[in-house]
Amino acid sequence: MRPNSSASDDLSGNRAGEPCRSPSIRTRSPRKQFHWSGCGGAELIGNLPIEWLPPPPQGTPMSLDTRLRPPPSISSAHPARYALAVGRLLLGWLFLWAFLDKLFGLGKPTQDGWLSGASPSKGFLSHADGPFKEMLHSMAGQVWVDSLFMFGLAGLGVALFLGVCLRIAAAGGTILLFMLWAASLWPETNPFMDEHWIYAALLISVAFADAGTTLGFGRTWARLPIVRRFSILR
Repeated sequence: MRPNSSASDDLSGNRAGEPCRSPSIRTRSPRKQFHWSGCGGAELIGNLPIEWLPPPPQGTPMSLDTRLRPPPSISSAHPARYALAVGRLLLGWLFLWAFLDKLFGLGKPTQDGWLSGASPSKGFLSHADGPFKEMLHSMAGQVWVDSLFMFGLAGLGVALFLGVCLRIAAAGGTILLFMLWAASLWPETNPFMDEHWIYAALLISVAFADAGTTLGFGRTWARLPIVRRFSILR
């Protein structure tokens, strides 16, 4: 029979002056290990941060039924991500409908579509007012302006709906919204603020939060080799 441990012995059986021995004891969790150090302390090895605990009183048995639970932020998605994802889908439909309406002339509010020969930018830019009106009037009805405007609307709608390429969508969409804001100066109900800046803020928030991974294909898109190489494509 082994004699009782004296006060100079620690809980792992090491006597004073002897090298420390740290046996590994596996818990019920198949991916975590609990290491008990004879020099006093405990160490959690795995996905959780290292945490040192004070040694229990002499003679206290060590439980092998240690359950390791990750923080809530790791184990579950935050509800705010779903709110951003819904906002992303709504904004995507706004741009996508504007493209379809101006392409086919669906009457909400465009009567004559781009396919029937009407310019999607002439009516809007030719009536622009404010400090940029001369520049905008000269751009009205230009083929390159119509093309950039329509492909910009389509690209924004598809990117937001699918949840892919959100960073480029945020940059290009902010430029487009600034142009639309400049063409509608000055707002009737506010000195300078209107819905264009709200849309731009939502675009940027969606891109920075990677909201395409929720209710979208952003997670699959991010695994593509070219996207992993060039993060701007996320």
